[in-house]
Amino acid sequence: MYLPPQFNEKDRAVAIELMRANAFASLITTDDEGHCTVQARLVETPHEKDALLKRLIGEHEPAYAQQWRDLGEEFQHKLLAGLVGFELRVTELQCKIKLNQHRPESHAAMHAIYAAGSPDEQALAGWMQRLGMAPSSNEA
Repeated sequence: MYLPPQFNEKDRAVAIELMRANAFASLITTDDEGHCTVQARLVETPHEKDALLKRLIGEHEPAYAQQWRDLGEEFQHKLLAGLVGFELRVTELQCKIKLNQHRPESHAAMHAIYAAGSPDEQALAGWMQRLGMAPSSNEA
């Protein structure tokens, strides 16, 4: 869990305690477009933190991998001791879909274009049917 520098030690301790006490914590997005519910798990052992950090470096900052290895094992362990790691598993995701700024008068034309397009566009046409924005194939 990353806490910005302006958090004092008490805030950090409270946040960590909340994570430990509520392993099934829910996170809600700050906007009104939807929400995401997650299962949170603290990554606490140095071995788990090291594996997680190496995976994240490999996925997001591969150029940093050699620099991390060059730090030396003792220094790496000191840095890992200062990290609070966590994993979030999405258990529910709700969102709103916007197509053409909700202009129903254009849905039929959009659907026809998407249905005749690429595989991705055809998949979008299928979603439009599932969402009731266009008649299904057997209704047309």
